[in-house]
Amino acid sequence: MIITTSVLQSLLQAIPILRSQVYFKSSLTALSHAMEDQVLAGSEQPLVIASFQRERFYRQEAHRYRRIAQQTPQVYVLAAPETEFKSSSEYHETVAFEPNDTLSQEWH
Repeated sequence: MIITTSVLQSLLQAIPILRSQVYFKSSLTALSHAMEDQVLAGSEQPLVIASFQRERFYRQEAHRYRRIAQQTPQVYVLAAPETEFKSSSEYHETVAFEPNDTLSQEWH
């Protein structure tokens, strides 16, 4: 299945008061790490869904998601596969999407 509609565009259409903004990758990475650190520091078992534009970006963060999976059984990682990204891992669920899917163009 390929998602052809941008998640951001869908949100902007559904909630017209929202405004999109452009951020530097370093700022978004820091924000993502802060949210992951909250999960790791907490005692709850939250639902964690992480979407990476490409598998190689996930590989850079895979160690963090292995640690998060020790905290909660509800971890789902999405990415456009490039090598051996499979439909599941021993640590958490992995979901592959097509490289031309709109998810490969968005940061979630």
